[in-house]
Amino acid sequence: MQQDAGCARTLGMPYLNWSEKELKLEVLPERDPPQQITGLRLGLDERLLEALVLSLEEIFLQEEPELRLSLGRGWTLFWKSRQEGARALLAHPEPDVWVGTIGLEKVQGKRLVSDLKKLETGQWIYLSQFVDLGTLSNLDLSLGRCC
Repeated sequence: MQQDAGCARTLGMPYLNWSEKELKLEVLPERDPPQQITGLRLGLDERLLEALVLSLEEIFLQEEPELRLSLGRGWTLFWKSRQEGARALLAHPEPDVWVGTIGLEKVQGKRLVSDLKKLETGQWIYLSQFVDLGTLSNLDLSLGRCC
């Protein structure tokens, strides 16, 4: 993996530390009361997008247990492969800490990886394309190629 894109392994699992990287992170206001779905938009340059794709391939194609993605500003996302039922959960355990867990079935994860590879500058992918933001999910993540 590319070291300059914050790629590493921790406890044998993929880990992306982008806390010091230039990325566009925007938290959107909660919508759809009473579900309180929080929107998170991540705009990534080509190098960070490539690192994310490579790491997600390890989860959804090579069966690594999870990917940890540290975004900075108190945000961490965990990507996991699930056997059944996709979901996107956001926890707010401390005043300045947000932890999201995105669990996708393998088929959904593979489709996400494929779609991310085709992403062109200015285009966005919305997690709600892969996860029913119904009963359990409270995080809607959008990933875009910004540069």
